Amino acid sequence: GQLAGLDPGGGAPQIINNADVNLGGRYIWNRISSSNHVSTTTSNQFRIAYYRSSSGGYTNCYYRGVNIKIHAGGRYDWGGHGFVTYVGELLVTFNSNNSGRTHVITNEGYSFLQNNSNNMRFVDTVWTYDSNYLYGTLRFNSNESGTGWKPYYNIEIIDTDGVVHSVTGV
Repeated sequence: GQLAGLDPGGGAPQIINNADVNLGGRYIWNRISSSNHVSTTTSNQFRIAYYRSSSGGYTNCYYRGVNIKIHAGGRYDWGGHGFVTYVGELLVTFNSNNSGRTHVITNEGYSFLQNNSNNMRFVDTVWTYDSNYLYGTLRFNSNESGTGWKPYYNIEIIDTDGVVHSVTGV
């Protein structure tokens, strides 16, 4: 279910995004999946939409930042490598409503049979935008050749300003 954040002024609850869980500035999207495999070729996995305008009571992302925690695993085992289990933590800062920077804090993904922290890793963010949102598409790859993994992602974003709108698989 979805929990609404309360207006600090004591007004009516306001849902600022479509997260599965909204609790005290922590927003969680569960079981996000991509149609792309994580392989040796870097591929888009999911996209985060940030507000570009403050209309409708939302806050634009200009000169703000969010913390992103990513947990991934399960869904697709390939070539006897086992399922990948990944954990990542990223800090995202915005220098405008058109672009941002992604800073890596933690970035490790393991499978049981191929015990190497580079079995899956965040590589970069591709920034695009339209009239409503700035999009950060997160891209991953693996050091294992073959078909690749397709994990489920649980995405937790700590967003004290309310600049995040949605997270969707690519």
